[in-house]
Amino acid sequence: MNRFKIYGHQSAISLLESSLNSSRLHHAYLLIGPDRIGKKAIATQLATIVTAPDADEFTKQRIASGGHPDVWFIDRGTKVLKPAEEETIDTKDMGTQISMGVVQSVITKANRHPFEGNVNVFIFDGAEYLNQESGNALLKILEEPPPNVLLLLLTENHGPILETIKSRCVPLFLQSMALGELEHILHQDLGHGLEESKTVSRLSEGRIGWAISALENQTVLAERHQQIEKIVGILKGDLKVKFQYAEELSRKSRDRALIRSELDIWLSWFRDIILVQNSLISNITNLAWKSTIQIYSDCCNQQEALEASKAIIETKDYIERNVNARILLETLMLKLPPLQETKV
Repeated sequence: MNRFKIYGHQSAISLLESSLNSSRLHHAYLLIGPDRIGKKAIATQLATIVTAPDADEFTKQRIASGGHPDVWFIDRGTKVLKPAEEETIDTKDMGTQISMGVVQSVITKANRHPFEGNVNVFIFDGAEYLNQESGNALLKILEEPPPNVLLLLLTENHGPILETIKSRCVPLFLQSMALGELEHILHQDLGHGLEESKTVSRLSEGRIGWAISALENQTVLAERHQQIEKIVGILKGDLKVKFQYAEELSRKSRDRALIRSELDIWLSWFRDIILVQNSLISNITNLAWKSTIQIYSDCCNQQEALEASKAIIETKDYIERNVNARILLETLMLKLPPLQETKV
């Protein structure tokens, strides 16, 4: 019996299904994978299965929107989705991390009996943003979980999470989907056009959540196009332009996920350059920019493109370690080979 309505991630789904079928569901899971790969979809469906196994569409919507009294969505400072009829989880000290005050409120809720179902579910979206204090506090219910509590920790980067937390969770690693498989799902199963399915599959880099969002909301693709336009402009620009960009992006350093996402687009650009330089143009991600990528591939050699890719990856790593973002980004800009205006 397959209770999950999820595309892909068969290894993770099979493990959860087996645990549910044998009534041996663990009290805590750590879902690890890139942004919009399906972590939240799996967590939400698991929450629905354990709290309301016979849920109608209205109940499913209540759970997904944070309106169910037994399911709590918690993130790192933008908002906490809470049951409307319940008291609010204290968010006054939430900023760029999941604060001690929030975790203390979670502990209080976890020790109360569920209102409608048999399980209290707490979904931490961005578990890497638990700080030392709040992480240690969360250990209390991970080490000695109250009855009928399920903790689901979602993360793009499990490195910063306390080892003591990770050791008490069952890890579920979610991998990007093969592009051909994703294209088939978008076109055959979801009914989107073949060409747009192919384009979005490439841009998503195998993340089905991103792909579906892009097809349902055209602003996602528009924003992606604008980001590539920005990259081209910066590579054409002088040092002043590059440093101005570094300053602007560094102002978002309190939102590491946002910077990481933007650097991923930079990385896709230089990956495409390397592919073109190796006569693999049919495999590039940014198909709409094929002609510009071909021109740029003549403006730098493969070693320069490889070094740029390496520098971007290193910058992402240091951003996660809270190193000064402006210095990191300015240094990165100095390492990127320019796009010669005369050749474009």
